[in-house]
Amino acid sequence: MALNSTPLRPLRALVIAYVALSWVSAVVAVLTDTNNSQAQTESVVHAVILALTSLLTLWFGLTARPDKPKSTLRLLIIAIILAVALLVTTIVLPLPVWLRVEHIVGLVLMVVVIVLTRQLRNQPASR
Repeated sequence: MALNSTPLRPLRALVIAYVALSWVSAVVAVLTDTNNSQAQTESVVHAVILALTSLLTLWFGLTARPDKPKSTLRLLIIAIILAVALLVTTIVLPLPVWLRVEHIVGLVLMVVVIVLTRQLRNQPASR
């Protein structure tokens, strides 16, 4: 299967964008943690955890291949888990507005990754 006939390039670009967004957010959270309030500390911990899990997403995104169904399944599972986690934490946790916006952007990226991964998984196998 030719690379151009699959959503691999945009899929990988979205995963890389999510990783970059996560790490920028973690750095900003750490640098702005000046008042040492519990809510701010929770935001920092949360942002760092998301940045670290984004590396797992990156690994799954870069290794996903149409001819390897397990590789796309791994990416699909982590994208669904992250989408749910981002949605729930945006609603439940007392996050700063900028981190809520980051979560919404990350959620949109993960939803598109889910859609593209499902398309990739539903493509017929090449001969």
